[in-house]
Amino acid sequence: MSALQDMVGGMVAEGEASPTQRPQEYTGAPHYRGAAHEQPDHTDSSGMNGWLADKSVGEKLRAISAANIAVVLLCLFATCLGGFFALQARSERMAISAASVMAERMVADINEGRLFVQRYAVSGDGNDLVAAKAAFDQTDRNLGRVEARAAEVAPQVLPQIEQLDTRLAALRTRVVAAQNSRGTQGQWQEFSDSVYGESQEVVDLAIAARESIEATGETSDAASQTLIGWLFASFFGVAVIGLGIAWLSARYIGRDVSGTLRRMTHVASRLADGEKDIHIPAIERRDEIGDLARALEVFLQAAWEVERMAQEREALRNERGAEMVRFAERFETTVGEVVNGVATASAQLKLTAGSMAAAAEQATTQTTHVTASMEQAASGVTAAAAASDEFAMSIGEISRQASHSAELARKATAMAGNADDTISTPAVSAEQVGQIVELIQSIAKRTNLLALNASIEAARGGEAGRGFAVVASEVKELAAQTSRATEEVAEQIRTMQNSTGASVGALRSIAEQIKELEGAAISIASAVDQQSVAGQDLARSIDLAARSTDDVSSNVGQVRETSLATGTAASQVLNSSTELEAQATTLKSHVAQFVEHVRAA
Repeated sequence: MSALQDMVGGMVAEGEASPTQRPQEYTGAPHYRGAAHEQPDHTDSSGMNGWLADKSVGEKLRAISAANIAVVLLCLFATCLGGFFALQARSERMAISAASVMAERMVADINEGRLFVQRYAVSGDGNDLVAAKAAFDQTDRNLGRVEARAAEVAPQVLPQIEQLDTRLAALRTRVVAAQNSRGTQGQWQEFSDSVYGESQEVVDLAIAARESIEATGETSDAASQTLIGWLFASFFGVAVIGLGIAWLSARYIGRDVSGTLRRMTHVASRLADGEKDIHIPAIERRDEIGDLARALEVFLQAAWEVERMAQEREALRNERGAEMVRFAERFETTVGEVVNGVATASAQLKLTAGSMAAAAEQATTQTTHVTASMEQAASGVTAAAAASDEFAMSIGEISRQASHSAELARKATAMAGNADDTISTPAVSAEQVGQIVELIQSIAKRTNLLALNASIEAARGGEAGRGFAVVASEVKELAAQTSRATEEVAEQIRTMQNSTGASVGALRSIAEQIKELEGAAISIASAVDQQSVAGQDLARSIDLAARSTDDVSSNVGQVRETSLATGTAASQVLNSSTELEAQATTLKSHVAQFVEHVRAA
């Protein structure tokens, strides 16, 4: 029992020292789905169970041990009491036997004294009286021994012994008196007969006393036997009761403690295997087993809570996945529109740059023609007077060409303005794309932070959060890839912004050169008009015409150089627009990859 008590105490100590500590106030077992499959314990609230219901396991074991010890002590007490009474009966019987033997010897001594008295009546020898007195003295001593024994074991015989003592004393007195007297033969015979008769009464009294003592001994023997029988019966009764208590205690311990512990061990094994639709027995008990049952109840509730948290984490992960998909769709739509706008603007810029290049090439061709015409005019200045009609025709042609150059310059200026507006639109779009890229980087950082928080929560969740930790790590890696992709996109956008800025600067330079070309063309037209109006003064102003021709030649050369610069700038704008279109295609590809990664996450 002590070993079982130590084992239960150890289990309770381990339950108290566990990390979950003692459960809080128990408010009742929840109704789980599988609770109907196992019936709870129904213990008897009456009898020993009712008395021990509020006791701890240690107190129950101590109470049962105390009951067993009490039964053993009762058995030992009954055994000792029986032995005591047996020894007392034996001692009393020995005393009675000794008293009976002394009484029998006393009878023999009296008969011996009577014999010596009869011999004295025949022989008259005084030695016979001496021997008779010695026999009666021995009888008196034995009578004293019998009286001492009878006082202990047969006090009812004392009156007979006192009477016997009185008669014996009288008999001894007569024997002593006969020793001191000298009588005749007849007196001796008369003395012998009277002593014989008195001694016979003494013998009868001694025999009666002996029989009384023996009767007392038989009565005492019968009482002792009866008492010993009752004691042995009580001993066996107490022994049977003790065995019954021991058997009931063993059965109670086996059912109330061992059986409950086996059931709780089975429940704990099922709980360790992951089952949760179980019923925990002995929760209503108020001992260590009840504490252990309530601790298992706490573990069961914790298992349900872990499952609920896992379901919530799964739902949250699905919701986050759906949110990421929605974000990817919105991002794809927004950035796709921006990229398409950039691609469209770059295509338009490419077309505009091509038109500008064609216009610059046409202007160069026209200025080459004007230069050739002016060279012809210069060579014919010396013959201006002779060929004034031809000069007028040349002046008219120059006027038309100058007007046409002015018109081309105006168109080039308008186209340069349109190109400036067009190339400014991709710059603005590039800035918007840069803002969107920064938004994506911010989202990636927040996603990385969420992944880090998810990793921390998964680490707190332990084994149940390991799968979520893997997903959080993948989300974190995807956020890092997204951040790197957006960095690349931002780099490409910055490159595109730089190219767009260079294109804008070149277009503005082209516009300024075209404005100067327009001014020169207007000047040429004005000069030609003046020459047409002053044709009649051509002869007088031949020198002035020669100088004007030199000026026109110089201005046409400048126009030609401006047209070449315009063509070069248009080529640069064309190259920039082509590169911008390629960057837009690359950006669209990276955005598509980013969206695929987000959707895959």
